Amino acid sequence: MIADLHVHTRQSDGSYSFEEALSLARAREISCVSFVDHDTTSGTARAVALEKTAGVLVIPGVEISAYDRKRKRKGYTDGIYGPLYRQLFKGGGIADREIEYVDVFDALRAIKTDGGRAVLAHPGQLDSYELAVELIAEGLDGVELYHESHSISDHTRIFELARRYPHLLLTGGSDDHGLFGSLHLIGEIRAPFGAEQPFVRASESHDR
Repeated sequence: MIADLHVHTRQSDGSYSFEEALSLARAREISCVSFVDHDTTSGTARAVALEKTAGVLVIPGVEISAYDRKRKRKGYTDGIYGPLYRQLFKGGGIADREIEYVDVFDALRAIKTDGGRAVLAHPGQLDSYELAVELIAEGLDGVELYHESHSISDHTRIFELARRYPHLLLTGGSDDHGLFGSLHLIGEIRAPFGAEQPFVRASESHDR
């Protein structure tokens, strides 16, 4: 199974509808996609319902905007967002509003309580490896390995984490936002072989 576990749609800051994203995935021979829109699960049930006709397995997901209170003056809270996000949600944009960011440890506990698998997205982008160790101690399930912002050095550090913590799942994906600033299309960065299976099992167990 070929999986891309990091795709965005117009439910947050992507340009794709679910149908468009699944059609592109199928055309690129991707068999499994996880939609991880920012801070919303709106439409997730519809996306899952489309998987049979699309011929692409859909793993429900969400990318939560969270911060570590101990590291917030350092300026990390807004650093992960690109120009489009700031244009829409900050500085008088059409969706400008105050956003209350959740503490990352609270987010982790919420995901685990709901039966989900918690993965730290692109730790190399903000050098959050120290935080990763703290989160692993609290039940973090995985770390994103393959991402456009990661270098060989990041891969080395993540593989070292996986050696230290053998339960750790390693994921990856294109982080495709469609027309809105993506460097890679769906499937151009893929998850490690078999990475999708624990999420499929968790989803099936949750459904039951």
